[in-house]
Amino acid sequence: MGWNCGSLWSGGTGGGNWLFPVLHIATSLLFWGALIAGGFYLVKALSNNRASSNSNTNTSALEILKLRYAKGEISKEDYERIKKDL
Repeated sequence: MGWNCGSLWSGGTGGGNWLFPVLHIATSLLFWGALIAGGFYLVKALSNNRASSNSNTNTSALEILKLRYAKGEISKEDYERIKKDL
C-alpha cells in the first residue's frame, strides 16, 4: 500500500498543501513591510516640514529686509527708511 500525495495542481492529499500558507505568509510580510515603511516615511516627511518652518521663523526682520533689497524688490530709499524704523 502506497501514499497518494498527488501533485501541486491535482488537489491531492499532500502535494499542494504548502502553497497557500506560503502565499499567506508572503502577502502578510509585504503588507506589514509596506505599512512600517509608510510610517517611517510619514515621520520623516513631518519632521522635515517642521524643521523648514522653524528656520523661517528664525529669520530676523533685518535679514528679510536685506534679502528684499538684494532681490530688487525695494529701492534704496525704502531700504533705509524701513531699516531706520526697525
